[in-house]
Amino acid sequence: MSRPISIVTELYEPNLGGQETRFARFAEALAARGRKVTVYTSDHTGGSLPTETVSKGVHVVRHVVLRDYVRNGGRRLAPLVRYWRATRRLLRELTGTSGTVWINQMPVVHLLGTPDSRGLVLDWCEYPTYWMVNRFARRLAGRFRKGTAVSQAVADHVRGVSPGASIDVIRTPVPAPAGPAPDRQVGTIVYVGRIVAHKNLGALAEAIRQFNRNGGPHARLLIAGDGPDRSSLEQKYGGNGQIQFLGVVDEAEKNRLLRSSWMVAVPGTREGLPNVAAEATVCGTPLLASGSPRNSCGEFIRTNDLGVVASGTGAADFLSALHSIDGPSWDRWAGHASQLRSLYDPDENTRKLEDVLDRWST
Repeated sequence: MSRPISIVTELYEPNLGGQETRFARFAEALAARGRKVTVYTSDHTGGSLPTETVSKGVHVVRHVVLRDYVRNGGRRLAPLVRYWRATRRLLRELTGTSGTVWINQMPVVHLLGTPDSRGLVLDWCEYPTYWMVNRFARRLAGRFRKGTAVSQAVADHVRGVSPGASIDVIRTPVPAPAGPAPDRQVGTIVYVGRIVAHKNLGALAEAIRQFNRNGGPHARLLIAGDGPDRSSLEQKYGGNGQIQFLGVVDEAEKNRLLRSSWMVAVPGTREGLPNVAAEATVCGTPLLASGSPRNSCGEFIRTNDLGVVASGTGAADFLSALHSIDGPSWDRWAGHASQLRSLYDPDENTRKLEDVLDRWST
């Protein structure tokens, strides 16, 4: 009889950022394979969500209520401490059972004081290099000797800190696009995600404005998503047709944007491997990323020749990157992206995850 699987994550539906989307896709896929899956998460709304729900075969338990927790991509201290205490209690209960616990790595501090134990598997969505969180991450890498990672680059970072760690690369499932592909809109760059400070959209928007300034090649930036920085960015850059703010889009529209765009942008100053980068790759769309050392997407692009990485994170860096793109390079990047589609096969990655979780529960 297969063992139950518990997934512990600070956020879940209706808040689906990168790691939460990863967990949701795997939870639903594991449940569809007949596994008993329970997601333990927070009610980050302060009490408006039900304590327990069942969705697509997944039992969701909101074991702690947090008020005013997430703010501009960061975490407020008081509710973070509350989440840490609640998670520590929860893990003591779960690791005493016969099942496997797959737990989120970020925000890192929620695992302080939690010992490694049989059946506890840490999922690394990024390897933070900014000094404060990096200190905690190095402790986790040394303590938790078994884990999964969203990309090879993240796995290599963890193994570099803890050479004896067993880290399996489990890529987030991305279904292959269905139906005929829409026509490519040459010059259209798409961003999909939260509009918060570390996503660095102001620098990219300024680069687009300068790129179009002197009657040269024309580019357009479409920003899909929402967040606290949207209003100020839209006021500064919107309204001229060059930079458009679309708001939150549904899955079908997101897929259409990714398949029809010329490039998909990951301009953030810190990233693991965002789901949108994997989704763009499956769609055969090249990538444009910042050159921040904390943006692992740059390493993914360079290793697989999937697009262009700016030399830094400023507008001038993005402007130079835009000017470097030519037709033959774009064709090569798109071809390489299409060849990597199978890496994100949902069935294969779900099977690999299931094997890893079962291996560590025995």
